Amino acid sequence: APVIDTVNNKLLVAVADNTVTPDQASLYVCNLDGSNCAVKDISVGQGQNSGLYPSIAIDPTGHVTTAADGPKGFRCALDGTGCTYHDLSTGHYGTLTSAAVDAVANKLYVAAQDSSTKLALYRCELDGSACAYVDMSGGHPNASGGTPSMVIDPTNQRLLVATIDGSNGYKPALFALSLW
Repeated sequence: APVIDTVNNKLLVAVADNTVTPDQASLYVCNLDGSNCAVKDISVGQGQNSGLYPSIAIDPTGHVTTAADGPKGFRCALDGTGCTYHDLSTGHYGTLTSAAVDAVANKLYVAAQDSSTKLALYRCELDGSACAYVDMSGGHPNASGGTPSMVIDPTNQRLLVATIDGSNGYKPALFALSLW
């Protein structure tokens, strides 16, 4: 999903771009009406397949983070320059990422489905360093954490992740985790 850069009044969209290198991590920086888009290579040398299934979030320090398959993290200035790369996986594979920033604790959260399609969570510093892995499946079986979509509920200080539960007839499932 795109995000809005309210500082510069721009629409930011993370994509797996195929213009030069297949599925390379890229950022489109556009006017709010979708016009005048500039594509930025944010792959920081990671190249092919670096941008699969991207998710995007803006942090309170004025940076945009794109999480992609792996999970991988690409952190850039809001205009798509000055990017850095971090392996967010801590040795635990995750795909179909969903990123969110906790502006109170200054943490980056990335939800993903693991190789068994269980819900995985990666908690990192805003710059993508010092990541910790959490099995967020809560004992649910394989296939319970498909295609996660995450949001932070600031009122109740909870991380909410909706998934498709393939172990329960592909019904929606909701996982919650208290943040503070």
